[in-house]
Amino acid sequence: MDRAAFNRLEVPMQGEHVGQWQIARELFQALFEKVFPDETKTVDGTKHVTATTTLDPGSLVAIESSSAVTVTAEPSILSGDEGDDMVLVNAGSYPITFKHGTAYNLQLTGGADLALSAKSAWHLVFLDGDWIQVR
Repeated sequence: MDRAAFNRLEVPMQGEHVGQWQIARELFQALFEKVFPDETKTVDGTKHVTATTTLDPGSLVAIESSSAVTVTAEPSILSGDEGDDMVLVNAGSYPITFKHGTAYNLQLTGGADLALSAKSAWHLVFLDGDWIQVR
């Protein structure tokens, strides 16, 4: 997807959230251009996360929550194919904590549960059955 096509994505929110969506959209584009310079880029829309959410993997997964939350679903992210890359972006205003460990399909930096801060992103790679956070 080129920048023009990306900019034509429909804004799924109204009012004060429109500005947040535009900021998130620009962040997604910048991340893709840096991490995947030669790849086709797709964004399915921002997914609302609760404690029991299991995410589908994708090249870019945008998430948000209505308050600070810890995702305890097993697994937190479904398996991918060996070597798959994913950028997980918290497009919301609250931190989203993910559990570390094989049961959650996540191997996080430091070997412990980790919060994905608001307006930040992780680069993950699927290796040996888990999504591994790239430093």
